[in-house]
Amino acid sequence: MDEQNSSVRPTARVNCNIKGSAAQALIELKKRGIIQNNREAVVQGLLALQERVTKSDIEKNKLRNVPEQRMYLRPWDEIIGTLNGIETTDTDVIALLTCTFEKHAAITIQKDSPETQQLKKLLGRKIAILKTDDPQKPLVIRTIAETNKPLKTTAGAYNETTASS
Repeated sequence: MDEQNSSVRPTARVNCNIKGSAAQALIELKKRGIIQNNREAVVQGLLALQERVTKSDIEKNKLRNVPEQRMYLRPWDEIIGTLNGIETTDTDVIALLTCTFEKHAAITIQKDSPETQQLKKLLGRKIAILKTDDPQKPLVIRTIAETNKPLKTTAGAYNETTASS
């Protein structure tokens, strides 16, 4: 870009072949008249991707600017919330959760624990973290179904409430 003329817009050349589902999407969008040519498809795709990334960055920034409540779970305490982020310090990993009524919590976990790898796979999901008194398994992390539908059982099926009585 010419530094003397700041009104010059940045340009990039894209010359590639696309295959598979991306090519199928391009063909379908052209048939439907949503896009007219390949250039328009690339431009619209990049703008849509940029918009998604920007929204994600804004959400991450909102989360960073919200004061969270640092929590240290005692044995058999459990917290439930959406895992919105993971921060790493020298010794710990901090799980950032949004709980009921938009309350934010930060749970500190030892950096070398196996649960830290599990957490990375659960970003964006609703989870429960249970602190146990077992030194071999100090935390139990599980995902929470987002549905409010009651569980259905069939006649004669095993049911915890009837099995324990």
